[in-house]
Amino acid sequence: MVISGSVYSMGAWQSRLRDDLGLSTAQVSSIGAATFGGSVVAVLGGRAFDILGPRTACLLGGVMHTAGYLLIAAALAFADVLPEAARIGLPAIGCALAGYSSVSLLDNVVCMSCSLSFPNDRAAIVGYLKAVLAAGAGLWALLWVHVFAPNFGLISYVLFVAAVAFCGTALALLGVRVLPEGPDRRKFDSADGRRLGLAIGFIVLLALFCVATSFCYSSKMIGPTAGLGAVGVAISLLPLTLLLGTSDDLPAELKEPMLPTAPQLEKKLAVFGGGVGANQNLALIFESARSPASSGLGVALFALASTVSRVSVGVLSDRYSHVLNRFGWLCVVAAIATVGQLLLSPMIAGFILCGTFCLGLSFGSFFTLVVPIVNEMYGRKDFGAIMGAALSCQALASFLISVELLPTVYRIAAHGLGVCYGAECFLDSFLALAALNALGFGIAIWLARRNANGMPIDRYVESK
Repeated sequence: MVISGSVYSMGAWQSRLRDDLGLSTAQVSSIGAATFGGSVVAVLGGRAFDILGPRTACLLGGVMHTAGYLLIAAALAFADVLPEAARIGLPAIGCALAGYSSVSLLDNVVCMSCSLSFPNDRAAIVGYLKAVLAAGAGLWALLWVHVFAPNFGLISYVLFVAAVAFCGTALALLGVRVLPEGPDRRKFDSADGRRLGLAIGFIVLLALFCVATSFCYSSKMIGPTAGLGAVGVAISLLPLTLLLGTSDDLPAELKEPMLPTAPQLEKKLAVFGGGVGANQNLALIFESARSPASSGLGVALFALASTVSRVSVGVLSDRYSHVLNRFGWLCVVAAIATVGQLLLSPMIAGFILCGTFCLGLSFGSFFTLVVPIVNEMYGRKDFGAIMGAALSCQALASFLISVELLPTVYRIAAHGLGVCYGAECFLDSFLALAALNALGFGIAIWLARRNANGMPIDRYVESK
């Protein structure tokens, strides 16, 4: 999950990628959008989980992730001799491979495996995994700002990510499985809860460390300090003392009938593409607000908010579903996302940070909730394909926002200049995204009412 988090930190080094490749802001935005554009066909990754099992799917993900970053490195290494089309195409393909593998073959596969294996605590477990993903994004941003940017450069950073992706996936494969039916699928006891709580504490500590470091750096209290990167890596390794495990079992047979995917849920996923679009462009947003040093803090703050919300919403939605069910939580996170986009629109550094925090809360909460919601709505058969279909809608929305909406508004506001400064650079984009999230809030309310008396799988069984 830490490996998957690397693609969410690209916003911290997007401006350097633009400068090193000699591209325009619009061109580098299209490269960033390709990170999640490939997930339009996320259903294929879901099918890999259904047919091949989680280990093979993760192996494919690790290979694709590594290959993606190697393509970005190749574009950087030969930028002086490559034509413009290749300087755009190679990193775009690399970002697409890295993003697709991160979402569809690593993150999604691990979360689905855990959702099936821990039916009584699925949201809490998925929340922890998503928290690792978010904290990992903050760690990767910290490593870029404090270790690689001042000392080695972008190509070294990209090669380092590729090496970690390859080695980390190989080491993690033995622990990826779906628990078989039977006593292993028991509800967590007190010892399990303590171990999970300690693991959560380690991840929250990492997120807080990244935010504190980024705050001090953006406030010019400290300069780039390589030792901070080493501390961050050390903290990120602490959960390994609790969570190592191996097994050779493949997933249990999936027996329940596949149902048609729910267009209303997919629309909800698409609405949250705005969160990805904003996070991937943080370096450009802060540059326009004349506060470029705050981009690392923004990424870390997004990661902290995502970490806290993923864990807390996962636990709360499991333990207090009688007070507020998962669909009720969807309404809450949609409202927070709307507020976050509105806070971004004035393009004032402090407001951008607050808006980024809100977007992190909503983004993290949503992706903790969506895995157990899909699992509970449609059962087990073709779980991967249904999740992939849902994620494809979110990816399509993100692609359209990052390729069309944000660059178009930015380009018009720049009046032909390479860089735009001021609120008008992104104002219309953020207002449009706020309206889109408000629509998502309405859809969430409809979903809650539609499923108040039973899930689609229950209605399907009753109709037979």
